[in-house]
Amino acid sequence: MDQIETVEFVKKYLEDLLTFFDLNLEVSVKIEDGIVVASIPHSERSSILIGRNAETLRSIQNLLSTALHHKAASTVRVNLDIADYKKAARWKKLPKRARGWIGGSLD
Repeated sequence: MDQIETVEFVKKYLEDLLTFFDLNLEVSVKIEDGIVVASIPHSERSSILIGRNAETLRSIQNLLSTALHHKAASTVRVNLDIADYKKAARWKKLPKRARGWIGGSLD
């Protein structure tokens, strides 16, 4: 499976999964640095798709990676984000990391 087929497979896989939750959303999928980067936009059911401590999100990500592996895809590493959850989590952690970098407090 080449990169174009991989992108199409992941897009269809995620959109089919979303129909299970009665959601009709446009999924964004691309390949960056050998990693499939997929993004599901915010919806009224985003919290269900993310799960507690992002457990459901990680599970969907692992399912995708396993499915790609079984399809003999050239790229099997997957980074899935739902409703920009991961992006927001990184921003929340940034001040704590910055304090560690400078060895003090940020006020």
